[in-house]
Amino acid sequence: MDYKKYETKVMTHFCLEERLIFLGSGNEGCVWTDKKNVYKIIYNSRKKLELYWSLLSLSETINALNGIHVLPKFTVSFANNFVFIFYPYEETVNFIDSNKVTINEFISLMQQFKKICWVSWDLQPKNFRVTSKGKIIIIDIGRSFIPHSNYLFGSMCRRAFVIYKLQEESLGEDDFRECLNSVNKDENFSLISKFGFLETDLKKEYAKFYQSVLQK
Repeated sequence: MDYKKYETKVMTHFCLEERLIFLGSGNEGCVWTDKKNVYKIIYNSRKKLELYWSLLSLSETINALNGIHVLPKFTVSFANNFVFIFYPYEETVNFIDSNKVTINEFISLMQQFKKICWVSWDLQPKNFRVTSKGKIIIIDIGRSFIPHSNYLFGSMCRRAFVIYKLQEESLGEDDFRECLNSVNKDENFSLISKFGFLETDLKKEYAKFYQSVLQK
């Protein structure tokens, strides 16, 4: 993949003069930073204009509310059939490399989603970063964000609970994804119980977790 050509497009769009630091790529696009802002270009999406409209709505929601940390306060634009995103740079650490994140932080994360009335149908550890204050933020801003539905919110909460329980396990990306996908439809914690948890205890703990999310 020729990332340089996309970096040039980002620099041109945002009127930047100095080369950027490459942060990584995903299914939809690439991300860079200049240690002041983070810049993302989305080029691999079949309906980029529709994606732009959706992300514009999400951006307006995030920027209109105070105390929201589930996502950075980002700006989105559309030009030459590309979606461009930028937001302020913040020093963070990879979720997997961070100290254990408490269950209260996961509850807070789900409550933030509830407050903004959006969900992510692809919640997974590789898209998490942890701030110096121990807050979880999601950095993969793209098509996985859609308006709230009760069904998808429940699925997202179960995925968050599984991530919390397995965060200290040495799992590869595919194995983690399998565990997360197993709870998409219901409270099927059988795969997670293989890591030394009793399935009945997991269901009780999840019920308490979910009720805590709904309390605020």
